Amino acid sequence: REQLRTARRGLALLYGAEHPLVLKAAHNEAMAANAAGDREEGRTLYEVTFEARQRVLGCEHVDTLKTRCNLGLALRNAGRPAEAEAELRATWQALQRVMGPRHPLALTIMQNLSLALASRAKSTGQSKSSCLAALQAAVLLAQEAVQGKQRMLGFEHFESLEALRDFGALQAELGRNAEAHRVWRQTLAGLQRSLGFQHPTTLAVLQQLRSELPPDEAWALEQDHRAGCIVSALPWPPCPLVC
Repeated sequence: REQLRTARRGLALLYGAEHPLVLKAAHNEAMAANAAGDREEGRTLYEVTFEARQRVLGCEHVDTLKTRCNLGLALRNAGRPAEAEAELRATWQALQRVMGPRHPLALTIMQNLSLALASRAKSTGQSKSSCLAALQAAVLLAQEAVQGKQRMLGFEHFESLEALRDFGALQAELGRNAEAHRVWRQTLAGLQRSLGFQHPTTLAVLQQLRSELPPDEAWALEQDHRAGCIVSALPWPPCPLVC
């Protein structure tokens, strides 16, 4: 992170503060700040970089849209779901025009938008029926993102599995626990095969699933994982996708 900051400042001295290389370094620095847990600094960097990229590259350049997507996610993480939804929806619409609705980045924005919709549904004091309807809409959007990534990238690509994990979380929000557990098992099995048993993402999904299971099932799952046994899981979706 410190190296990224130093690189950005050095590039700014050479080329000017709004050179595309400087803005790319600023975008990467914001990602590093978020990864380090400094979300406020990350959000601020995204805001500054997004404004600069609009001036330099234009509103619908793919790099501008990448920064806007990450800004939307940062706003959601900051507890500002309405702003996050507005940024992500605008980004999604623009990227569909520029790259098409099945581009992996458009699908990632769709995935993030589903999470923002769910966050907004839980935070706005809506009636129970309105909140339920909003969560159902979020689940449908997340499902579309999963299926799109599976078509474009394959079932066990990391981004497909990441989208599947988020889809499971939204199912859990709706109280569809059996479906959420099935989706998380499929995610865990894919991560065990593709990334290995000790990868941080694999372990995070393992913990997520364990926390939702009865104690005896959670214990058995942990033992199988330690023994290097891939978790048994029904495929999701249950039927082959039709392109």
